Amino acid sequence: MARAQVQHRRTTVPGVDKTWTIMTNRLILDRHQLEDLEDCLAMWQDPFVVRLIRATPFDRRETWNRLLRYVGHWELHGFGYWTIRTRAESRFCGELGFAYTHREMPTGFEGLPEFGCTLARSSWGRNIAQEATDAALEWMDHQKGLRRTIAITDEANRAALALGRSAGYVRRQTIAFEGRPFALMERDTSDLRDP
Repeated sequence: MARAQVQHRRTTVPGVDKTWTIMTNRLILDRHQLEDLEDCLAMWQDPFVVRLIRATPFDRRETWNRLLRYVGHWELHGFGYWTIRTRAESRFCGELGFAYTHREMPTGFEGLPEFGCTLARSSWGRNIAQEATDAALEWMDHQKGLRRTIAITDEANRAALALGRSAGYVRRQTIAFEGRPFALMERDTSDLRDP
């Protein structure tokens, strides 16, 4: 795995002092900005993108509230979700990151940061999710020191299950979410030591 470059950068959001930007060979992961709303909205309104998340696409208000949650999570916890863009064209690819979702979880998994990744359909099949996930997990491991994270995904989402496995997430059990069976996965690096 190629090491990601983590850089501090000033943001354009008033009152926010800094943001973490991660650059890989092809991608830039950056905190959400006001200018990201339309790209995020296009992705979350695509029925093919959300089909394994929920029955209906997200509307503008829901997407706006999501963006606000992302910004607020960074301010409260020092980590959160990034947008994923290509370095060459600055083309929007999707979002990924970590959040305290406060969902009800089985004993032993409550209160852990939850990893999530959603790509715009134009970015499917290009190894973007893997590259961004590797960089985000490396950042989380080295910058935040949070050694246990979880992820949940619909049992039918083969791509997300494969991404989780390749990133070191281990399936722990099946849980009910939104009336459907979801896999609960955990990544625990507590026993690993930094070189």
